[in-house]
Amino acid sequence: MFSNPSNPLQARNGGLIGLAGTAIALGVDVASYMEKFINPLLVCFTDPENRVRYFSAECLYNIAKVSKGEILVYFNEIFDALSKLAADSELSVKNGAELLDRLLKDIVAETASVYVPQFPETEKADREQMKNPQKAFSLAHFIPLLKDRIYVLSPFTRSYLVSWITVLDSVPELELISYLPEFLDGLLKYLSDPTEDVRIATENLLAEFLREIREITMVQRYHEDQLKAKREAESELQTRRGDGDKEKLPDITMTTSERATFIPEHDDLSDDESTTPVDEKEKEVEPDDRERGTWFPGIGVRIDYASIVEILIQQLDDQPERMYFDHIIQLYGY
Repeated sequence: MFSNPSNPLQARNGGLIGLAGTAIALGVDVASYMEKFINPLLVCFTDPENRVRYFSAECLYNIAKVSKGEILVYFNEIFDALSKLAADSELSVKNGAELLDRLLKDIVAETASVYVPQFPETEKADREQMKNPQKAFSLAHFIPLLKDRIYVLSPFTRSYLVSWITVLDSVPELELISYLPEFLDGLLKYLSDPTEDVRIATENLLAEFLREIREITMVQRYHEDQLKAKREAESELQTRRGDGDKEKLPDITMTTSERATFIPEHDDLSDDESTTPVDEKEKEVEPDDRERGTWFPGIGVRIDYASIVEILIQQLDDQPERMYFDHIIQLYGY
């Protein structure tokens, strides 16, 4: 009803207000019905009537507020619709969209890396959209959409995209830095945007990416050095053990008549007496407590340096991008 332009405006607005009230009353159980009205709601985001666009954003805000992580199953569709409202000409519509946008960012920051759909309906939608349905949000599923939208020209939409990239990058478990080459080319073009706010936000975001790349590289190099030192120590220990076995004298067992009179018959040597100097040295070399399974942040993160440098080379004609490329050269010696 509310998504059909042929219906009276008052009826459509009333339907959206009623749906918002119903969502609040249902609470988290609204997740069972989201599949039926999410798409019609998003259609209203492009309605020519300002109040319809506003009430649709308000209605989706109420749904997201009570459903929490369940809304992440439809993240791509909502993200795409909000990117259009970010450049809306009506101030009230933009304000309503910003409220929904802030709420969605809070949900993503808190639950995107861990939340699993709890309702059969959202689980089904999750399986239909993604090959990996364990979690409601999939960064791999979202990146193609971001890659397509990153080349927009509107400064409002650009600010919207930069803010979302910043939020996603703030969640360490998502490892957004691994997907940097997918959207870096379009992001670098924001440095020449005529709007100062867009340029500053982009510069700050790129500086954060540079910091992460440097820290991850340092951690990975340190970890590799630790593993190399550990392997060398183990190899040296094995070599010493082999040499010690070769140097051991053959075991000579004396007969009863050959034993001294003060040594009782059938008396075995103690462990301390049977320990050779080589064995004592081995005990000193081999550590008693080894750290096993130690995890360092950034160790498993994959950064495609070659693709990043290739993109930066393509941007050399633009002075702002050249500054960041020179910074990369200084950091990593490319």
